[in-house]
Amino acid sequence: MTGQVSPANEKIDLSKLSVIFGQPDKHDAQEMERQLGVLGIQNVKIFRNMDWVAQAVHSEEADLFLCNMLGNESHARRIFSSVRNQQVGDNPFMVMMSMAGMMTEDDVRRSIDSGTDDLITLPFRRDNFVTRLNDLA
Repeated sequence: MTGQVSPANEKIDLSKLSVIFGQPDKHDAQEMERQLGVLGIQNVKIFRNMDWVAQAVHSEEADLFLCNMLGNESHARRIFSSVRNQQVGDNPFMVMMSMAGMMTEDDVRRSIDSGTDDLITLPFRRDNFVTRLNDLA
């Protein structure tokens, strides 16, 4: 093996990551941007329109894509699927986290099948978000 493996408890440097955040409500956007900053992530681009989100995912080289699916479930799933199938953007391995309210089992299955790496239930909970982001990192 040529790579070095870091211990599980070693702090991961997230400062160079870039993030696209789609469709957040104002409160969640402010809190999540603050929490990303606490984790060291400074390059965060927030888009409130799903067409702009899709364009940003296509044209930006983001490491992490956060998307609020509430009211835009099918559009968000199309973006996730397009990324994974290399129809949008240049990184089919971009980490994608979707945020949603209560979902049926079928909705959860469709969301996971679309390519999202994690589902976060709303309302936003800081500890849950930070833990999940660190786990993915």
